[in-house]
Amino acid sequence: QKVGLDVIGIKIMCNFRYAYRWTIFSGEGAGNAVLDPTSNASIDMEFKSKDYTMYPPTDVNVAECRTDVQIADMNFDGDGVGILSGILNLFEGLLRDTIEGELNTLVCN
Repeated sequence: QKVGLDVIGIKIMCNFRYAYRWTIFSGEGAGNAVLDPTSNASIDMEFKSKDYTMYPPTDVNVAECRTDVQIADMNFDGDGVGILSGILNLFEGLLRDTIEGELNTLVCN
C-alpha cells in the first residue's frame, strides 16, 4: 500500500545558541531563524502487511522524499561587543544556503 503525503506551507521558528573559539578569540551568542512559508515536502511511504484484510501494517518504508526548505530570515545576537554577530548577519545569505541544504537532507533521512 503506497501513501503520498504533501506538506505545503511549513512554518517553523528556531532559536539557537552558538559558540566559537579561534586562536585567542572566543565568544558565544544566540540567534533565531524563520522558515519561508513556501517551504514544502512531499513524501511517498510504502506500508507493508502480510494481508491487509486480516493484519495491520507491520512496516513502513519511505519510497521517495522531496523537500524544499527555504529560510526566510536568520538573526545573530550576542558575543559581547557584537562584532562576530554583525559579521554573521552580514553574510547570512551564504550561511542560509548551507543550512537549507543540510535541513533538506535531514528531513528525508
